[in-house]
Amino acid sequence: MRSETQQAERAQGDGGDEGKPWSWRRPLSLPEQIAAQINEAILGGLYVPGDPVREQDIATKFGVSRGPVREALRILEQDGVVQILPNRGASVTRLSIREVRDIFEIRAALTAVAVGHICDAAEPDVIRRLCDGADRLERLAEDPEARDDYVRESAAMARLIAGATGNERLTKMLLSLALQTVRYTQLGLATQARRRASAAIWHKTTRAA
Repeated sequence: MRSETQQAERAQGDGGDEGKPWSWRRPLSLPEQIAAQINEAILGGLYVPGDPVREQDIATKFGVSRGPVREALRILEQDGVVQILPNRGASVTRLSIREVRDIFEIRAALTAVAVGHICDAAEPDVIRRLCDGADRLERLAEDPEARDDYVRESAAMARLIAGATGNERLTKMLLSLALQTVRYTQLGLATQARRRASAAIWHKTTRAA
């Protein structure tokens, strides 16, 4: 039988914790690591709104019992990423058009606050990375075949801003909102015209920093 440490290492995988809402200044528990991996699967498009997230499938994948998986799903439920219904289990949260609009409005306002924190801190490395990222987005927006690359780069920029605020509560709120709307963000960036508009917003945002 694997030790809890071995299980945790397997659940955490090869990726780091940067930009994840559980990566504060302490080691991640096993349920938190599993929750982070489920989030990565959602970000990668392996789950879409309404898809079931089955406890047994996750437990088998990570070689753990269903207990840590159940706790991981509760974490995701608190963040609004999944919903858990009696006798039906967990599924990726499906949002109405009104809910999506509301969340994007809140997210935009919080992003402006986050950029303000970054400006106040005047961290040259973060500002440089934001400007470089905005330049990459502008180039990707001009490539009609680069939708997936654009979505990934945009998500990385959002995580960078969230993680650089110096405000843990603000960081967690931004990351949670991003996870709730990731699929809708992908759909919203489906056309080149929308990606160009998005790149222009990123350019304006990063130059403000």
